[in-house]
Amino acid sequence: MKTSARIAAAIEVLDAINEGINAEQALSRWARSSRYAGSKDRAAVRDYVFDVLRHLRSAGVRGGGKTGRALMIGQVRGQGCNPEKLFDGNGYGPPLLSEIEKSVSDSPSVIGDCWDMPDWIIPLLKDSLGHDAERSALALT
Repeated sequence: MKTSARIAAAIEVLDAINEGINAEQALSRWARSSRYAGSKDRAAVRDYVFDVLRHLRSAGVRGGGKTGRALMIGQVRGQGCNPEKLFDGNGYGPPLLSEIEKSVSDSPSVIGDCWDMPDWIIPLLKDSLGHDAERSALALT
């Protein structure tokens, strides 16, 4: 599988997770229905999915939504890559980016979005770690 096809598969799994299916179960269902995917492909899709889940807030902001597609666009942007190169509509990859998807701002401004943490924990981290809170929070993700 090409990288873009792996991303399309990760989008499919993320959409299943958004519908309420457990991440492991969604990955297992995808793997069973995708016999063409080799072990490296399955590992790559799994890595994409769990990377997105670890960076859910920032990926959502960078991608402009909470759909599997938006989250993957945001994750690709967060890794410093241009999503237009991977969302090219070729072969088994995801369709081209829309103008709206291209225009989404790729920089989270809320601390919880930047740190990928729930808002309630941020004051606790700041109180407990002081100036090291940001460095520590970013190290956790």
